[in-house]
Amino acid sequence: VPYMKARFKLFVRVDRGLKVISNMPIVSFRDDGGKVVYEFDETPRMSTYLLYLGIGDFEEVVDSSGVPTIILATTEGKSKRGYFAMNIARKVLDFYEKYFEIPYQLPKVHLIAVPEFAYGAMENWGAITFRETALLADDSSSSQQRFRVAEVVAHELAHQWFGNLVTLYWWDDLWLNESFATFMSHKALAELHPEWKFWNYFVLSQTSRALEKDSLTASHPIRSDVSSVSDVEQMFDDISYGKGASVLRMFESFVGGEFFRRGVVSYLKSFSFSNARGFDFWSSISSSYGSNINDVVSDWITKQGYP
Repeated sequence: VPYMKARFKLFVRVDRGLKVISNMPIVSFRDDGGKVVYEFDETPRMSTYLLYLGIGDFEEVVDSSGVPTIILATTEGKSKRGYFAMNIARKVLDFYEKYFEIPYQLPKVHLIAVPEFAYGAMENWGAITFRETALLADDSSSSQQRFRVAEVVAHELAHQWFGNLVTLYWWDDLWLNESFATFMSHKALAELHPEWKFWNYFVLSQTSRALEKDSLTASHPIRSDVSSVSDVEQMFDDISYGKGASVLRMFESFVGGEFFRRGVVSYLKSFSFSNARGFDFWSSISSSYGSNINDVVSDWITKQGYP
């Protein structure tokens, strides 16, 4: 339930030789009957679905060149393929901090490669998990693979603000998380690597798939009523990601980039460590723009089909 938020303080008892990762850094550890008890720093107020605990024989690489510390965690022998993702993560974090005018809120962020992970990635605050193919790439990887890694890393880092710092109140506004993370990941990469032509990639990978999905009778509006677990699962699709991101890009062009950015900053600062609804986001943009735009965007997000 996203609107239920809490602080978490973890103590974890494990066998010697195993490493433990959670959202926050380890603050102390002690021997306990042949095992080790790790104490983690307390988390900020966050939604319960963002709590993470990982135990295993992790191989780690640490980048402490800036704030936050970036830590890559993989199974043995695979960490050398994570430097590309770490480099992208550092640049994208810097971009987001400037764009949002809000620093990343935790002292560290783990990028964790999980073999056979069921999903592409999960944005646990400060301890992001990835399918190995969505995090590991090197000079021998194809351009398509490197683009995919860069996109997923930037997407999950965008969630550290949109989704983690400010969380949707209920799943009918899932687009607040996913559409915005999709939009911002492409914006960041287009700015940081113009030679990649990421907006062209966006049209091919996001807008075109959304148009195809939206042509089906089984499609749904960007914002849809959610009343059950099965409804939630069906919302993670090309509409909530690609169509929502495409509409946000269209809307940014409509109001202007700086008005849009100021509205985003206002929204994030107003609802930090709390929950918000789609109406709250559009109201923040309206205040920045100086005109009520709720009537304009209502049809775009509440009706199925091409806007």
